[in-house]
Parts: sequence; C-alpha cells; structure tokens
Amino acid sequence: MRNVITPTMLVSFLLLAGAGRGADLPLYAMDTCTKQNYPLSDVLSPDAQIDLLKRLGYAGIAWTAEDPAAVATVAKAASDRGVPMWAIYLGADLTTRGLEADPRLAAIAESLKGRDTLLWLHVGSSAFPPSSPAGDAAAVPGLRLIADLAASRGLRVALYPHTGEWVERVQDGVRVAKLVDRPNFGVTFNLCHALMVGDEAKIPALLQEAAPHLFAVTLNGADSGAARTDWQRLIRPLGEGTFDTASFLRELDRIKFRGPIGLQGYGLSTPPQDHLAASMQAWRARVAGGWLPLPFDARLAAWREPRGKWFVSGGAKLKPDDDKLLTAEPGAGVLINAEDGRTVNLLSSAEMGDCELHVEFMMARQSNSGVYLMGRYEVQVLDSWGVAQPGYGDCGGIYTTGDDAFAEARRA
Repeated sequence: MRNVITPTMLVSFLLLAGAGRGADLPLYAMDTCTKQNYPLSDVLSPDAQIDLLKRLGYAGIAWTAEDPAAVATVAKAASDRGVPMWAIYLGADLTTRGLEADPRLAAIAESLKGRDTLLWLHVGSSAFPPSSPAGDAAAVPGLRLIADLAASRGLRVALYPHTGEWVERVQDGVRVAKLVDRPNFGVTFNLCHALMVGDEAKIPALLQEAAPHLFAVTLNGADSGAARTDWQRLIRPLGEGTFDTASFLRELDRIKFRGPIGLQGYGLSTPPQDHLAASMQAWRARVAGGWLPLPFDARLAAWREPRGKWFVSGGAKLKPDDDKLLTAEPGAGVLINAEDGRTVNLLSSAEMGDCELHVEFMMARQSNSGVYLMGRYEVQVLDSWGVAQPGYGDCGGIYTTGDDAFAEARRA
C-alpha cells in the first residue's frame, strides 16, 4: 500500500438513498454527548462543551438539571455563542399520593424565563409499573401544575419516555398528554428507548400517533433488531449501525415534524470531539443529501482503530534516492500510509449504504493498493503506467473474486 491519499480519498460520499430532509433542520446535542469523562481528558467545562458544539456546527445543547444559578449561567453562555439551550432534563417521582417533582424545577423554570427552553420531564415510580394507566389519576394534577408554571414563564414541557420508568414509551406520553390537556404540554420521541423496549416495527405508527403532541425527537446511530440487548448497540454515533436513520427522518418529514432534533450520546466510549464530529458528518450527508467529507485531521477521528502508522502531511513527493517511496511535506490535508509505505488498512467509522464515491490518490512507482467497498469489493490502485490493455487487476479496475476468475476462465 504505497500511496498518498489526498483530502478526498475515501472521503467524499453522496448517499443516494440517504437524503431525507432539508438542510435547515436543526440538530443539537444532548449533554450525554459532551459530559462524558474519558481517560484521555477530564470532563469538559460548560464553556468548552458549548464551544465544541459551535465549532462542529451543532445548533444547540440540552442540559441536565443542576443548581438553578448554574443552569442560568450555562443558558446565557450558550445563547451568547448562538448555541441555545434547547432543553433541560429534570425528573419526577410518581407516588400514590401524587407527583413529586424535582424541588429545583420552579427555580430552574424562573431562571430560563423567556428562553424558549423545553422542560424535559422523565417520570419514574416505585408505586406504579412502567406504562401503567393506573398511575394516571395520581400524575395528572401535578403535571398540570408544572405545565401552568412553565406557561407563565414562556416555557413548554415534554414528557421524556425512558426505559424502566413509569412513562416508558412514547405512547404512554401521548396518553398522559391528552389527559393533562395543556397546549404547552407534549411528548418526546426517544429513538434509543423505543428500540430498547421493542417498538422498532411500530415507529411509523407511533410517530403518527404522537404527531399532534410531539415537541421533541432524539436519535442516534443504532443496530436494527437489537431490542432488549445493550446500550452499546442501541446508542452509536450517527452513520454507524444497521438501523435505517434515513427512513426514520423521512417518517418525521411525513408527519411534518420540523425539529429541532437532539443527538443522544449516552455511554459512547470515544472522546466527545471524535464521536460528535463523526455524527455531524453523517447528519449533513443524510439530511442535505450532499457530499460527506471524512477529514484527515491529526487525530484521524473519522477513522477506526487501529490506525497503524497512517499520518497527516501537507503533501508528498518521491524520495530522491528511491522512487518507490514517498516523503512527506509539512502541513495538513494529505494522508500518508507510513514512512515505509506499509501499514494496516484504514477503515472509515461511518457506515454507508448506496453512495457515490470520489477517490483521488497519488502513488510511487510499482505501488499496489486498493479501495474496498463493503470490505469486499476492491477497486484496484496499482502502478499501471504503460499497460496497453488494462484489465480488472489494473488501476481503477474492480479486482476479481474467485468466482469472477472461474467465470472468465470458462468464457476463454
């Protein structure tokens, strides 16, 4: 593999089946994407989290309840940077006596007055099992009080369905929202929780049912058919996993949901700057229907481990004493496969369906490499200079499989 990969080698993708929504649909990130504590770094400060999201192109952040003064500080910092706080995550406990909300709720609502921040309310209970209508009568009076409190401060409330809690499914939230009967009270559709509880096949019908009350949606990459397994399969960066995110976005378009949409990142094991960058790349490709660049930054964040000895440079030229090898030039924007031209294959983190692939490369004399699609079909990258009649094994050819060779031998 003695070649240099320029900024568009295995980098620019057009997802022909993936485009589903307009490019103006806002995508914000939940703080589950930004607050994780990884071995490589401490938890980012609130300002650093907001700056990271702004730099990567996210339209806002969703925060978790804390001291009301701290919430107000974060909300102002986010607003000042043009990355507003779309939602604040709070809890409530349903008992036989009624609803016991987070004691900070009123003060937090006051601190967010006029900011159009959504109060995300997850409701657990030890008195009533998940999804049980038996808790409705105890819950509704307290939820109406919360809705009215929020309305007086220009805020809305959305139930946040969560696996294992009383409001576990979006259909639970719809049922309760109808009973609360307040115009500023609605529901959230959380993709990962819908998948976990086994509602994958029902998603189109559930979105249709929720549409009149749907204030928010969260999504992420996920594996289809992974119900009741583990969060590692049900929460992945966008662009990863087998769940058809593009079809999900088209369903949202069908019910005329206009966003914003929140990105879930709970439990992801890579640094925030890496998985957030990968998700934004996939989002822009699937939403805008345009080219998806997989950048060659110093961290190679868009590419999977192991990355071997690949490194970034500003260019390359032949070694003066060996025209079978290339030497790097200072700078960035070009990817080289090691000083000696030999290292591991490099795999993109994003997983693609139908796409158009644009590849540019430069190679030294007698080099032999390739670009694999689906990890199986190799587009040959070979020094074929001077070959009069190039075949499938020459540069640009689809390198033959064993079946292809057998078929060609029979034709001969």
